Amino acid sequence: MIFRFAGNGIQSTDADGLKLNIRNTVIRDNTGDGINILAASGGPARVSLQSVSFNGNTNGIHARSGATVSAFDSTFAGNSSAGVFADNTVGGSFAVVRVQRSQITGNATGVQAGSGAGVAASVVEISQNLINFNSGNGVSVQTGGTVETFTNNDIQGNGTNGCPGCTGAGPGQ
Repeated sequence: MIFRFAGNGIQSTDADGLKLNIRNTVIRDNTGDGINILAASGGPARVSLQSVSFNGNTNGIHARSGATVSAFDSTFAGNSSAGVFADNTVGGSFAVVRVQRSQITGNATGVQAGSGAGVAASVVEISQNLINFNSGNGVSVQTGGTVETFTNNDIQGNGTNGCPGCTGAGPGQ
């Protein structure tokens, strides 16, 4: 359990190609993000999450330039901003988050790709998720962002439902 930090629960600005695997962990009640990943000028940052719970942080996951995060069977709930956030405001490589078979609920925004200050591409790929009861958008596509969906997500009960601005994707595409 990682909880109640004055800042991010996990933060990395690794310049040497970070490879981080987290399993069966709760990351909660931090004043910053649950996980904040930025790949510095070196190799890309690769993060794998399975059965991880992000509750009560600012953002559950915040992937920035050069970060690729894959999350499976995880929970993103009660975060004050976004449950899942890919945001590349510094330029450089893509920020990519892939979320499958997870619950994204009770956040301000469920899933967000890009921001008003998006400088370079950020992508969130979603498949087989429950995206429910977020007070704002279930899914939000902002400047510089793309959300790719396999169209098999349950996105309802949010302030704004559906996946406006999303790109359909399918196996092998």
